[in-house]
Amino acid sequence: MAWANGLNNLVINVDSAIVVNKMHIPARPNHLHYFIIKECQEYIYNMQWTVVIEHCYWEASRVAEHLPNLRVEQQEPLLFLNQPPAFA
Repeated sequence: MAWANGLNNLVINVDSAIVVNKMHIPARPNHLHYFIIKECQEYIYNMQWTVVIEHCYWEASRVAEHLPNLRVEQQEPLLFLNQPPAFA
């Protein structure tokens, strides 16, 4: 979706340190999930874009966890917010 919309500089925050580590080191062929990890790495690192994958704690990603629950009907496939939405 990012690529299709012309976004070529991404910072991806993931609340799983394991996933972040798997994306930063070469996948070992004997790993149970080798093909999935390798495919993700190739997609992320072989495109003509800059991608930074960072770990963040769950508490820091509360807004991202909340966004799917907004139940806002929108016509556009991509929504840009100028500030985080308010939530309890």
